[in-house]
Amino acid sequence: MRKPQRVRVYEYMKEHNGITTMQAYGDLRITRLSARIFDLKQLGVKIDKEHIVKKKDGERIEYDRYFVAADNRIVPSY
Repeated sequence: MRKPQRVRVYEYMKEHNGITTMQAYGDLRITRLSARIFDLKQLGVKIDKEHIVKKKDGERIEYDRYFVAADNRIVPSY
């Protein structure tokens, strides 16, 4: 049985110290990361967000990286 997407996102954030939309799609095949983040927050998981701005090939690129807060005590279950 495959783990629920919210659990896979949580485990990925813990293992990789965060997740972006591109990582969620590329590594986990999850297209609606913000919905899974919402689900985790509804369960009581403390999640922080870092807004990142970079320049690549002269273009401005902006994205968010979500990570489990250091003081989080909740672990989502199946």
